[in-house]
Amino acid sequence: SVFIPSTTFAQPPDTLWTKTWDLGGGDERAESVQPTRDGGFVICGLGDFGVGFYTAWVQRLDSDGDSIWQWDLGGNLTEGANYVEQTRDGGFIVAGSTWSYSPGQTHAAAVVKLNSQGQIRWVSLWDHPIVDDTAVTVRELPNGDVIVCAWHGYWPALWRLDAQGNTLWTSVFYEIPSSISAWTRFVEPTSDGGFVIAAMIDFTGASQMMAVLIKADADGNMVWYHQYPEEDSIESQFYCVRELTNGDLIACGYDWDWDAVDQWHDWYVVRTDAQGEIIWEIQAQGEFNERAHSLIVTSDNNIVITGVQRGPDIPFFLTRKYNLDGNLLWEDSQPNGEGWSVSQARDGGYAITGPRMIESFSTSEDFFMFKYESEVTVDLVPEITLVPTEGGSISFSGSMSNILVNETTLDVWASVT
Repeated sequence: SVFIPSTTFAQPPDTLWTKTWDLGGGDERAESVQPTRDGGFVICGLGDFGVGFYTAWVQRLDSDGDSIWQWDLGGNLTEGANYVEQTRDGGFIVAGSTWSYSPGQTHAAAVVKLNSQGQIRWVSLWDHPIVDDTAVTVRELPNGDVIVCAWHGYWPALWRLDAQGNTLWTSVFYEIPSSISAWTRFVEPTSDGGFVIAAMIDFTGASQMMAVLIKADADGNMVWYHQYPEEDSIESQFYCVRELTNGDLIACGYDWDWDAVDQWHDWYVVRTDAQGEIIWEIQAQGEFNERAHSLIVTSDNNIVITGVQRGPDIPFFLTRKYNLDGNLLWEDSQPNGEGWSVSQARDGGYAITGPRMIESFSTSEDFFMFKYESEVTVDLVPEITLVPTEGGSISFSGSMSNILVNETTLDVWASVT
């Protein structure tokens, strides 16, 4: 049997389903969604749940977006979950922060390992004695270690742990000049064994928040950093970065140009080579504020990015698809929210999550997620039956690649009658 994919839609794919979860709080916002190996999803965020302090929240979903289980961690102060993904053992790793359980008087960066049923296996904390820390992104590495992108005080940082949650090393990038603050947003493991970080830094003496990519080696030593865009800007920020198969990088965020007539934040996407030198960039000056928050490289070797377009009355989930040359393939907007995370499901469809805002630009009404239909349909070619007339054997070979999840199961079968 042979599977033949069709061509992609000329228009954005239809929305397959939407889901909301209202847990009784005044502000509930989803931050990250990732696929699971069973075809479902795992989603995380934070909510006040009506108690006045924020609680970290994780939920596992089936392929239709229905809840399998949910987990939350709250204390007498504030916690949050920023990123979650499934690990090779079937469990989940969560990045966030805790104030209630911090060993000091500030927020501590927190990494929590859950088993497949959402029960805690271990918790690791990293705190600064004076200012707040946050773990923003956590990624599992091929050997089972995890790498964490964090804010440590006012500095961008990496934190590597083994599979049992023991700290192997920490790396704080003090060599980057910073005055008031620095925010890291995402870490991408690279094919050379190192890492690239998407960040925003307030440079000393410049009075500007600038988008930055930081390249580190396998031990967390900085190799290079570049700020973007190269021309003058009031402010810019990166939220996400991904590596392409040839080693190039794609990053997304926003740019606020000194010379822009409308003075809006502009949707900003840049492709660089492996050394961070710009190959092309997109500075989409729309009618309203636009920010690109999350991107993926899709199974058809294109790019899907989700973010927000803030109109005069309501925000819109804004999703755009590009090819690797930066040409726009389609775009779609849906009202009342901001896209903060995009992932590709096992069936090829795109899942989007983020805060859903109906009455306020700053308060999310509930946890929210929607899924697009797959752009690729699969047709099964009629089976061919071979009948050896004098006995014998039939052999075959094949190859498979899958960039959607860390691990894939392939079932092979034969029938003799």
